[in-house]
Amino acid sequence: MQACPSQRSAAMFEMMQEVYDRAATVQYKQGNSEAVLALVTELQKRIKEFQTEPTTSTARRSC
Repeated sequence: MQACPSQRSAAMFEMMQEVYDRAATVQYKQGNSEAVLALVTELQKRIKEFQTEPTTSTARRSC
């Protein structure tokens, strides 16, 4: 069974957050605050991209 596009998008969003969180945690533990700030800034841009992704009504209807 395949997931709906919205479910796949939600899963990708969650995985993306996990990756950024882990990378920021490593950088923080290494004392690299500039890298943490850069990761947080990049994550904020990615979140905005996910929020503005177009959704199609046909994709929602098929699930």
